[in-house]
Amino acid sequence: MRYLRAHWVDAPDGEPVEMWHEIGGDNLETRKVWAFRDGSLQWTDSDEENGTIYLASEPIPTTAEIDAMPEFTAVAIDLLEFEAVWSLAIGSTVD
Repeated sequence: MRYLRAHWVDAPDGEPVEMWHEIGGDNLETRKVWAFRDGSLQWTDSDEENGTIYLASEPIPTTAEIDAMPEFTAVAIDLLEFEAVWSLAIGSTVD
């Protein structure tokens, strides 16, 4: 697994400004979290979707490839950082 956090510079209203990804050896997402300007979080994994978020069907570019895009900044993160935001996101779900 690899983990990354991306920031969408000048994200349009209603789009996530921060994105955390857990990516498997096949470069496909296994879990992800989106954070919006209003502080709300959405999350998804292979078993469940929350909000308008879903796992990408295409391989995720490398952190360096994402960071090279002018509209994003991206950094590699570790499992602990991903799990911290994942726990916040799934805890924010209202049934």
